Parts: sequence; structure tokens; C-alpha cells
Amino acid sequence: MIDVPWKAVDVSETEGRALGRLFRKRPRFLADENVWPEIVDLVRSKGVNIKPVRELGLKHRDDAEVLRAAQGERRLLLTFDKRFWDDRKYPLRDTAGIVVLDQGSLDDVALEVAILLGNFTEHGEMFHRSKTWLHPDGTADIKVLDDTGRVDAGRLRFRNQVEEWVDD
Repeated sequence: MIDVPWKAVDVSETEGRALGRLFRKRPRFLADENVWPEIVDLVRSKGVNIKPVRELGLKHRDDAEVLRAAQGERRLLLTFDKRFWDDRKYPLRDTAGIVVLDQGSLDDVALEVAILLGNFTEHGEMFHRSKTWLHPDGTADIKVLDDTGRVDAGRLRFRNQVEEWVDD
């Protein structure tokens, strides 16, 4: 068996409370037109603010225009479109944040959405200017713009606790 280098992300109770005070706002999402209506309904049923692009009159618009609308409304873009992962074409500094879902069965996507709702909805501001690619195996690739403008990348796994992939 291969030993995978996952390490628990330790956050003390004090650090958790401080993060809670810093990032109080819940995230708001803009669902790209490729996000199925069932997914939008699932997210809404959990009390999360999400608008499909058609509600903003952006159906059949190009990706750059959809991304600008999300940025203008300070909404995380929820999409199946993996092209948004490309930092050269869609730099983090030009986004409010992007969440990419792996397209699979409705059950797989529902699992990804459960990860999203379980980990993003409490402290949504923390994901401003980040890109997250959620996978049905409970992992997520994450890119975050740091204070110096540099992109930090990593991989997290969501189990009973949050774990981070650690390269030796």
C-alpha cells in the first residue's frame, strides 16, 4: 500500500474563532449556464444565495463576460467549465472566486456540492480571489492569491477533518 502524504490541518479553537470573525459573510454564487438546474435547486434548498446566469440576462454570453458579472456582484462562479482553471486566461486577481465541479453523474456532482456546502458556506469571504476544483473523491485543488499577488496552490481532502496534501 502506498503511503499518501495527507496531514491534518490543525486549527486551534482560538484560530477558528478568529477566522470566524474575519470571514463572517456567507458566499454568494453565480451558476454558469452549464450548471444543471437540479444543482442550483439543491444549493438554494440549503439556504445559499445562488443565481443562474439566465437570471442576470447572461445566457449564451462568453466566459469573460460571465466572469466579469460574477466579479461585479462579488459572487463565486460555480461552473463545470475547466477552462476557468487557466490562470493565464482567467487570472485570480480578476475574479471574485471560481468553483469548478467535476462533471459526472448527478450523484457525483451532488457529493461535490455537499463538500462545497459543508466547507464554504460558513466563511465564504475566505474564498474570495481563489479557485477551487472539487472532486467527487472528497478532494479539492485550491489556488489562492496571497497578499503579494503570488498564487499559492494546494490540495485538500475533506473527511472527518480537513487534510492537506504535503509534498516532502
